[in-house]
Amino acid sequence: MKPFIPALIWGAFITWVSVMPKQSLPKIELDLMSPDKLAHAVVYMILVVAIYWGLSRKNILTTRNIVLAIVFGAFYGILMEVAQYLFFPGRYFEFLDIIANIIGSIASLLFLYFFK
Repeated sequence: MKPFIPALIWGAFITWVSVMPKQSLPKIELDLMSPDKLAHAVVYMILVVAIYWGLSRKNILTTRNIVLAIVFGAFYGILMEVAQYLFFPGRYFEFLDIIANIIGSIASLLFLYFFK
């Protein structure tokens, strides 16, 4: 469990940022390259990289586990968007945030490929 502490801390950070109340709603941007969407992608890329790190420290970094890490990152991103919509007033569901979260989860593979 110890190798996954960075991923757990980062996941807790994502949850905290996702559920904290907003002072005012930002305008909805329909641009996947907006700073908000890039931030979503980077945050989920870091999450999945932290999961990879834990898997490698446990010597269980297999293709199957890498795919599961990416799927977990994408699913967590979807879950946070749905939770914002259902349970937190002042927060809202945004489909492009989900797309950015999924792109970030997948981009972690490219990040590891180039920086490993």
